[in-house]
Amino acid sequence: MVLPPPFVPVQLHPPVPPAEVTAVADAASHTESLPDGGLRVLFASGSDALNADSLKTLQAYGTELSHHPEERIVLIAHATLPGDDVSMPRRIALARALAVRSIFIHAGVATTRLYPRALGRPDAGDSAPADRLDVVIETNPVDPSSPSANGLPK
Repeated sequence: MVLPPPFVPVQLHPPVPPAEVTAVADAASHTESLPDGGLRVLFASGSDALNADSLKTLQAYGTELSHHPEERIVLIAHATLPGDDVSMPRRIALARALAVRSIFIHAGVATTRLYPRALGRPDAGDSAPADRLDVVIETNPVDPSSPSANGLPK
């Protein structure tokens, strides 16, 4: 099924860039490399704030990611808080994912390559630190109908 173009002119607006993320001097965040080439950002409980070192590391990492358009970036965020509320940890995780997404967009990564996932509390068997955001790099799937998927030159 093919949709015809609209019969009236449609005004297109450029996307609005996300707000710039600024460093918080007393934020207790830090980064560490993951074995698969990804990056982990550790946060203080209940916070989405990044210190200057974490911010610089994420900006440099985002700049490097901007040079690899064949990769997509999944931002998997977790957060914990005391009590039984499931909503607030997920909101904090979302704030963390959106902050890192904003840093990467300002570093030149296309928004279509960023996939934030705010999971909230980690699973009971998860041995990784609870208040974290993992940057996971995935290769885009190959279209099976493309000539390069069949071993043919383009």
